[in-house]
Amino acid sequence: MPNHYHFLLEQVSDGGVEGFFHRLGTGYTNYYNKRYERTGRLFENTFKAIHVDSDEYLVHLSRYIHLNPLDLFLKDWKRADKLSHEQAALYLHSYRWYSFHDYMTQSNVSGVNVGFEKILCSFSSSKDYEQFVLAWTNNDSLRIHTFDD
Repeated sequence: MPNHYHFLLEQVSDGGVEGFFHRLGTGYTNYYNKRYERTGRLFENTFKAIHVDSDEYLVHLSRYIHLNPLDLFLKDWKRADKLSHEQAALYLHSYRWYSFHDYMTQSNVSGVNVGFEKILCSFSSSKDYEQFVLAWTNNDSLRIHTFDD
């Protein structure tokens, strides 16, 4: 996304996620500011984390993250029946800056250590997960329950 990012991480030590994002944000901001001879913040909002306390929430959060790039394709896709499964699938498969491809192929295409097994174990196949993700693209009752960016 051009103005924010989402990570779905499992913390393995106390403060690990917060420390990771502090180093990532500080390091990237320093690099960017030096490279482009500027100063100040790069990101509009500060880091925030949400604790995932159930497998159900984990699966729904992964769907939200994987649908997030649709906002670039059609800004009001959540509010109108303007987007078909086919359009959504084509766009999501062509968007290269996230891990959806890894989930579909069950490989590490993105180069990020992706723990898709924890999410895909709730489905009989990656195709079933894809259908689960795309079900939100034209189902008004599901679209009501969105997460804040």
